[in-house]
Amino acid sequence: MDVVAQFIGLQDVVARFIGLKGCFRVKLTWKDAEDIALELYEKYPDRDPLTIRFTDLHASIISLPDFSDDPKKSNEGILEAIQMAWYEEYKAGSR
Repeated sequence: MDVVAQFIGLQDVVARFIGLKGCFRVKLTWKDAEDIALELYEKYPDRDPLTIRFTDLHASIISLPDFSDDPKKSNEGILEAIQMAWYEEYKAGSR
């Protein structure tokens, strides 16, 4: 891995750790269930994630400005993990 790639990777790690996504524009992938869930919760704070069909959830995810993965790489397990992580944010926010 070249030095530039290492630096960019380090920026992503630091940005995630301290919550500065907007500064470095961290790109989200299907592996980032927790981060995707947080962005969905911030965008739709009053929406109960358990009432959303997976097709609508998929559309909401790929429309996030920071999402940059291949839309075809999702599957039911990935969507369920994102939905459950979003639900945890939703439950915590409605207390």
